[in-house]
Amino acid sequence: MGVDPERHRQLQREFYARHRERLLAEGAAKRAANRERFAEYDKRAYAKRKAAKAATSKVWRAKNSDRLNELNRQWRLAHPEYENGRSAKRRAANPEKTRAYFREYARNHPELWRAARAIRRSREVNAVGRYTVEEWRTKVDEFGGRCAYCSGGGDMTMDHIIPISRGGTNWISNIVPACAWCNTSKGTKTAEEFLRTRRSGATPPSSSEAA
Repeated sequence: MGVDPERHRQLQREFYARHRERLLAEGAAKRAANRERFAEYDKRAYAKRKAAKAATSKVWRAKNSDRLNELNRQWRLAHPEYENGRSAKRRAANPEKTRAYFREYARNHPELWRAARAIRRSREVNAVGRYTVEEWRTKVDEFGGRCAYCSGGGDMTMDHIIPISRGGTNWISNIVPACAWCNTSKGTKTAEEFLRTRRSGATPPSSSEAA
């Protein structure tokens, strides 16, 4: 008749509890006498655990990519100084790679690139308020991807309802999407002034084509 596995484990636990001090001392003495052998064993065991952990982590990340991306985004927003410092060091260490990355990003995401540049320009002139690219994308969606002034489609630019030069803020509530023609034509006018001008004068080339 075989030994009950659970009973066997119980006996082992009891034996260890009764002789814990002696077993620990013997183990320490054995490791000290065979330092190199145990160091090599620990090294192999660590590598094995590391590989297993990496495989498990890869599977977990694949299953929880959306959650992980959101957690990373929240962490970056909560630690802007650390994240900006780390990004600056990475860019300084790889200038050519950084320039190539930004050129490719600008080609593939022109609207987001313009949004990021607009945010940076506003910070440079010490404008009150700031917004994120995500907030800008939400604002564009609210207008159906069309110009707030002429309802034209195409690529949108960021326009301040009340220009920063006239005391407007850089909060997203003071920003609307505008086509390049309307944005350029509006200049330093407020949205109300520009709409009044439009009603009595020029219209953008694409306004007649707007749906």
